Amino acid sequence: MKELMTQEVIKAPPSVVWDKLTDYSSYSHWNDFIKRFEGNLLDGNRLRVSFKIPDKKGFRYFNYRPYVVKADPEKELRWSGSPYLFGFVFSGEHYFVLRPMKDGNTEFLHGEIFKGILLPIMWNYLTTFYRSALIEFNRSLKKICETPELDETMLETGQEIASESR
Repeated sequence: MKELMTQEVIKAPPSVVWDKLTDYSSYSHWNDFIKRFEGNLLDGNRLRVSFKIPDKKGFRYFNYRPYVVKADPEKELRWSGSPYLFGFVFSGEHYFVLRPMKDGNTEFLHGEIFKGILLPIMWNYLTTFYRSALIEFNRSLKKICETPELDETMLETGQEIASESR
């Protein structure tokens, strides 16, 4: 078992971060990592998630149907699953943790705990390409949370910000 974790301080309260994080209908406007997210955020519910991850040839898409492990509004969201038929081959628990800070901002932790027999083979890929996708997601979330007027402009014009933050 290995964990990849990223961290970002977002200058917005956890309620704002949670609202943007869980408004997956607007994901296509501000993030280039999670391309599809369907399902209800209730413990035990099954989701439909598609990731777009950079690799040596450009991009790779991963589709899978994880289960919600924990959905605690304004605090934590976790889902667990595998893109393979059997989880012992390779699986992960993806998480977002929102920690309120004394100054009213949010410490945002975003990562995944991986396990399975393919993990030793995939670890280099995960630490290089998957990690960069997590960081890009964090930066885009930070930008949309810290710039409310950008959110309005984006909705009015259909402008996307994910590619602008690179």
